[in-house]
Amino acid sequence: MDERQEKLSPEAHQVLVSEFEQLSASFIANEQTGDTRVNLFVAAAAAVLAAFGFTEKSGDLIANPAMRIAPLLALVFLLVLGWYTLNRMVRRNLVTDDYLARMTKLRRHFEEEHSRLKGMLAFPTDEDTKKRHSQIRHFFVPERGGLVEVVIFINMAIAGALAAILAFWLISYHLAIFVIALLIAVLVFVGQWVYVNQRYSAGLSSKL
Repeated sequence: MDERQEKLSPEAHQVLVSEFEQLSASFIANEQTGDTRVNLFVAAAAAVLAAFGFTEKSGDLIANPAMRIAPLLALVFLLVLGWYTLNRMVRRNLVTDDYLARMTKLRRHFEEEHSRLKGMLAFPTDEDTKKRHSQIRHFFVPERGGLVEVVIFINMAIAGALAAILAFWLISYHLAIFVIALLIAVLVFVGQWVYVNQRYSAGLSSKL
């Protein structure tokens, strides 16, 4: 390959610079949108669970039949909202990985065009970094904690509370209610975690 094919013209190089800036801006906007979505979900969940705890403490949950339906409907709404939020966050993470991969590719090009940049860029551009990003989206990797995991735990708590209410209507044995709520919470946690990792695996497979 001759020198003319290896080197880009200044105009073409500027196009790549503009492309990198656009990817960076899109990456930041994508991250901020995800953070806002999770913050709204956390605020809604905290408000509903706090109201539920207040009504239970005051005795209205037992005395007033209407007060039994309200927390149930609120928790069902939160669970649906939580599932939607979880799906959107998984998609956000996959899109983020795609942005990072594309920016890494452009950084690698800049290093090849300007050899003095090698080892000086703030973020690495080698293939090991790409493999590391793939491993982060893997089951039971300790460093993967993030907003998706927060949503998973909140959904688990909501499902447990919902199961506790339904069990309370059917039985009066407190230990049984606790066991049922705990079992449902664990099942919801495991189900979400498996689902998220399947989504990550499918998304990564399409990019590798």
